[in-house]
Amino acid sequence: MFGARPFQACLLVVAFQFANVSIARTFDLQKTRLEFRFEVFNMFNRTIWGNPDSTITSANFGRVTTLNNSPRQMQLGLRFEF
Repeated sequence: MFGARPFQACLLVVAFQFANVSIARTFDLQKTRLEFRFEVFNMFNRTIWGNPDSTITSANFGRVTTLNNSPRQMQLGLRFEF
């Protein structure tokens, strides 16, 4: 019976590979402490595409229009302990 089975999509999902880096430096000042921190998430800015659109009636059928990760993010932090 050809065509008796519903449409089934076989999708290959790639494992996520991220490089997150954090650099911190602590300064001891008499009775207080100052910490400076720099962090980078997704350092190499790798793009991990989403799955293709699997709705047959969609105009974007078979196209990848989404991302599964966020772009590179950097942040600075300053912490003062007393």
